[in-house]
Parts: sequence; C-alpha cells; structure tokens
Amino acid sequence: MNNNTDEVGESLQGAAPAAGCGAGSTKLMQELNERMTMAINLVRNVMNQVDVVLKYGNPEWFEQFYNSLKQTYDVAGVEQRFDKWLCENDTPTMLKLRELQALEVARMLQAGVLSMAPIPSQQEISEVKVDYLKQFLPCNFVMTPAFIVDCARWRRFIRWDGPLLIIDYPKYGKYLCSHLDNLTKAQLDTVFELDMMLMRIHREMGKLRPEEPEEQVAQSGSLVGKLMPIFYNDEAEVKCFLKEIVGAQPSYITDLVNRWVKEKRISDYGVSRKGQLWQVLSEAGLYNKSRQNWNRRVY
Repeated sequence: MNNNTDEVGESLQGAAPAAGCGAGSTKLMQELNERMTMAINLVRNVMNQVDVVLKYGNPEWFEQFYNSLKQTYDVAGVEQRFDKWLCENDTPTMLKLRELQALEVARMLQAGVLSMAPIPSQQEISEVKVDYLKQFLPCNFVMTPAFIVDCARWRRFIRWDGPLLIIDYPKYGKYLCSHLDNLTKAQLDTVFELDMMLMRIHREMGKLRPEEPEEQVAQSGSLVGKLMPIFYNDEAEVKCFLKEIVGAQPSYITDLVNRWVKEKRISDYGVSRKGQLWQVLSEAGLYNKSRQNWNRRVY
C-alpha cells in the first residue's frame, strides 16, 4: 500500500494565514491546523496498523481475504470457456490438461499481476526450468526474459502435487492485499479466472488417475445414505455431487459446496454443511483437509 500521509501532512501543516488577516482569523487558522494535525496523526496510526497486519498478520486472514474477493467473481465465463475446450478435446489426456494448465498460468503472468512482487534472485531465476516449461506451451510462445522473471516470482506462491499446480492462498492473498490498490479490475479478473480454470483442470486430471475409486464411491450405499439428509434426501443429487468431487482438490470441493448451498441443493439448516458434511467426506477419504480448514472456506 502507498503511504503519502507525510507529504500531505507537511503541505497542510505548512499552510499559513493569508496576509492581512486579523487576530480572529489567525486563531481560526490555528484551530484548523490543530484539527488537521490530529486527523493526519490518526491516518498515520491507521496506516501503521495496516503495515503491522501485512507484516505479522495470521496467514488465515489473508486466505479469507482472497476467498472474499473470489466470491465477487462471476464464474460463468470461465465455465463456458472450459466447456468449449472440452468440446474441442472430447477425450482430454493428462498431457493436454497439463498444457492447458501451463497456458492459463502464462496468461495470468502476461497480464502483469505479479509485477509488484520483489525482483527474484539469480538463484530463483536458475530454478525456472525453461526447457521443461516450453514443452507445455504453444510452439509460437515467446519466452522473454521478463516472462522468466515472472515465472520465478510465481514459484513463491505455488507448490506441486504431482501434475497439479496448487496455489498457496495465504501467501497469494497477502500479496493481493498489499497491492490491491495498484491492480486493475482486468488483472484481478485474470487472477480468479486462473483459479477457476485450475479447479476444472484438476477435476479432469482426477478422473484420469486410476487410483481414484470413482465407481466404488458412487456405488457406496452407506456413503450415499449418510449424505442423503444433507441433500434434501435426493439420492440423484448425492451421486451427482460425489461424481463431481472424486479426484478434485479441497478448494474445488468447498467452492462447490458453497455454490450448491446457494442453489438450494445442499441443506443450509443448522450446521449440517459445516460439521456433518465435512465428517462424512473426511471419513470417506474424499476431503483430506482439517475441519478448521473446511469451516474457513464453507460459508
């Protein structure tokens, strides 16, 4: 965040009464200067508190901040774009999905979202596997030095789970919070469009991973029975939900729950979606994060 209060304070406090003003006007100007000084000091204190939060804030706060921003993003355009890609690639392979994943990240980086992140060191630049990355990008993609620098920056905000690119939401949220006033709406749209695309990509990747027992889960009568009350006793909806989440990332599952609650497909009664749903999915091995993580992401 930019802090220009010192410059404002000096300009205001340096204001002198106009020539020829009487004693009453001079007193009035002194009172105004005192009030201005108090207001400026208040702004400085607030800015100092903001700096403390950005420096020492709980990582969970920044993840919540990120999620609150994401809730304002309209996913319809992303869903349409991904569905169009699926139509053009009716039998997507893991390689095709990884190529799409790399292209979506490149698109976000080219939008300049990370331009305010610290310049990476030579060591960080050397850790960018340029030749490996080229395999997943179009043959006409230009790998400029500036793009490689942004790749090094991006590595600070992610980790890998096999072929899945996982965003570190606390770190990413802190970056966005620190530079929100410098990011354009188009850049923010790119941030959340990438997030939504990754969720869809990862779900498709999960379907290709043989270790995910999709048929066993879908046909599990006991699991369906446990979930029925949470889904208004609609068995078809339960099976549809299970098919959606098999192999999906935890963030995709919680986003789906939020959307289905809003659409009245999952019960909003009491705490069913908070505790009961987490427990059932956790015991079935479908959601591997803590209940605390679940409650932070499910509204």
